[in-house]
Amino acid sequence: MNQTVRAELLTMAAEDDHVRTELAADGSLYDGYHPRMAAVHHANAERLTAILDEHGWPTAATVGTQAHDAAWIITQHAIADPALQHRVLTTADGPPARLATLADRIAYFEARPQTYGTQFDWNDDGELRPWTIDDPAHVDERRATVGLPPLDPHPETDGEPPPGDPRIRRAHARVWARSAGWRTPPLTEILEDHVSVAAPQLLGCEITANGVTIRITEVEAYAGQGEDPGSHSHRGRTPRTAPMFGPPGHTYVYFTYGMHWCLNITCAPDGRASGTLIRAGEVIAGHDLARRRRGPKVSDRDLARGPARLAQALAVTGDDTGKPALDGTGPVHLRPPAHPPADFANGPRTGIGGEAATTPWRFWLPGEPTVSPYRPHSPRNRSRTPGGHKPESRA
Repeated sequence: MNQTVRAELLTMAAEDDHVRTELAADGSLYDGYHPRMAAVHHANAERLTAILDEHGWPTAATVGTQAHDAAWIITQHAIADPALQHRVLTTADGPPARLATLADRIAYFEARPQTYGTQFDWNDDGELRPWTIDDPAHVDERRATVGLPPLDPHPETDGEPPPGDPRIRRAHARVWARSAGWRTPPLTEILEDHVSVAAPQLLGCEITANGVTIRITEVEAYAGQGEDPGSHSHRGRTPRTAPMFGPPGHTYVYFTYGMHWCLNITCAPDGRASGTLIRAGEVIAGHDLARRRRGPKVSDRDLARGPARLAQALAVTGDDTGKPALDGTGPVHLRPPAHPPADFANGPRTGIGGEAATTPWRFWLPGEPTVSPYRPHSPRNRSRTPGGHKPESRA
């Protein structure tokens, strides 16, 4: 038995448990991925990788049952190290139930349906339920083959409170997973989700039109008919809002105040209206063209700092509405981020009043100078849209 590796694994698992217990006691464990917990997971994953390189997988025969279990705990918690989890899944000699749980965990972080129903998440109603299961009718049969008991669809929460907004929590998880290197769904699938989940995942994406490319730093989400009083589509389809009803991944361009165009990307399944307003971004290619359109004295920061400025820099107009934005065949081309951000901030949308005033669906990258300033709703004697609110700042 390798006593040195055994002692290391037990110490690593004990530190994981100690920090987890402390953070759970004060409630901070459940407020995102806590830096202390992340640091422990990172250090443990690095050391386990080194152990695998030198000694191979620590089996019960080589390190004892307790340390062998510790290695599985360390692996399950190595959520910022996709390579390690994939490596263990394909090479480790372990109990089928452990391998099944790891396979499900990888599927969760890659936003794929799980096989055995071992991973749980908060649904849109704030209930802890199994993450999406492939062929759920036969999940208990598959669980039995790996030694797992029948699935309990209503598990204990172990003291974790429901998140304030489950959809925004899911968006944080998806943005973080992409930044950690997990394989993520293509934009075509991301944009089929609820707009409050899809919109934050457009942060950091690159959008090109008419010779200018912008890295998106700020967006706003607008949901569909009957759901979001701040949205153009709240009261139903009109000739103007028809593109918002799908399919997802298309442009919706509208005119505001008789002066400016604003660019949106449609979300949700075909037939359900919603869109993401591209509010601001950093010009990363075509600076000369953008400055020619915006003015010779405009700073780099202000070239696309605000939805009207962004549309002007891209030379997007109403002729571009309702066109595909993902496959390169339309006038606007949206692509995944070259350098995915790890997180985002959110708050109320700019210029929206009434019952939608506090909806926290404005999303931005913290610390980015190109993010536009927030301005609350201020009643003006101007024309109103079918939704009843100021039109320049929303889809």
